[in-house]
Amino acid sequence: MREAINVNADEQKKPALTKNILVIDDDPDITNLIARALSDGKYSVTIMDQSELAYGPANEIKTCDIAVIDMFMPDIGGIEGIKKIRRENASCKVIAISGGWGCMDSSEALSAAEKIGADMVLSKPFRINEVRETVCKMLDS
Repeated sequence: MREAINVNADEQKKPALTKNILVIDDDPDITNLIARALSDGKYSVTIMDQSELAYGPANEIKTCDIAVIDMFMPDIGGIEGIKKIRRENASCKVIAISGGWGCMDSSEALSAAEKIGADMVLSKPFRINEVRETVCKMLDS
């Protein structure tokens, strides 16, 4: 089991306007892409490869401004995750991401995510600019 990784952990002091972004995805290629997209210093990015870590004792969702959640995770899925975020941190913006799984394509999964409270969605694969643009839109709304 991997621990949570804070991409900006080496910073001693964050600027007051830094936004906390929590990324929950079990695919290291996706988490690395998102971390690179948001590595300009405006964001503190925490990566978790298991949903149960984000929703467990440390409860990272209570302090995040934006949560990026994969819809299909091996432990707690995106639907449950979005519901939990809405209960525990109503001000957190949610970006649901999916490449589909099995016989469900990404559009079906992301449509379900929007119905239960995702603010925005991204279909995998996505480009680094799409991640930046989506986060900027979320913070401007």
